[in-house]
Amino acid sequence: MWSDSLIHRKLVFVTGKGGVGKTSCSVALAQSLSDSGKRVLLVESSKLPQLPEYSRGLGIDTLNLEISDCFRDYIVDNLGQARLYEAVFSRDVVKTFLETIPGLGEVMLLGRIFWALNPRSGNQYDVIIFDAPSSGHFLSLLTTPKAMIETGIGGPLMGEVQKVYDFLKSGAASMIYLVTPEELVVSEAIDFLPQIQAKVEVPMEFILLNRFPPHIDSSRLKPFLRAWVDQELRRSRNAAKMLFDGVPEALRSKLYTLDLQNSFEFPMNAIICRKLLSTLRIAGDL
Repeated sequence: MWSDSLIHRKLVFVTGKGGVGKTSCSVALAQSLSDSGKRVLLVESSKLPQLPEYSRGLGIDTLNLEISDCFRDYIVDNLGQARLYEAVFSRDVVKTFLETIPGLGEVMLLGRIFWALNPRSGNQYDVIIFDAPSSGHFLSLLTTPKAMIETGIGGPLMGEVQKVYDFLKSGAASMIYLVTPEELVVSEAIDFLPQIQAKVEVPMEFILLNRFPPHIDSSRLKPFLRAWVDQELRRSRNAAKMLFDGVPEALRSKLYTLDLQNSFEFPMNAIICRKLLSTLRIAGDL
């Protein structure tokens, strides 16, 4: 199901509110695409990288992109100005430079991901899965290229920004948005999804209601456990209905539930990912 839908995508963003299982979902998706024969790169941008631990033993490459390093790669690899970078840009100068120009850091990050898909970079990946920032930061990330282009500023940097923007709206990229069956998380998703639909030209692949409990016949359970199970099932089904009723009608066909639990200190593995990927069910049929 994952592979069929994503077969022509080059870049998939996985986003949602913090703590909803973005990293686990990114790894599961990467494993599924890898099993279908795709060469996959898992990317994150974090001061505390998690992907190497979550994907351990799966044979999938991971990359953590710090914005200051993306800036260096642009100056040295793209512009071929290694001496200029070494002479002018110390780490403190880079940090100040990135903070001074609005949107520059976001553009550098997107540009570095775009470069990783370019055969000239030496990387031969079919698809990149980006464990992306949470909702608000993600919206800022994807709206920055268009905002910079609309300023009318010229120069080589804006030429690269245009390439990134053209790629994002070409259909080669898509996004997956994760939600969990909690009222606050669902409410935020209902507010956020129309914004991203209106402002971002990257298509929505799936909206996944994560940690949705499987159907359990609670009649054989002890009374105290039966009450808890029934309560969790009601809560989750109510959240699914709230999400289904609250999102724009055009996005309802993208809604699925996904029983993909975080495994706490234990990293995800291939067996768990493959098994849980088969539990997708359309939210509107619950």
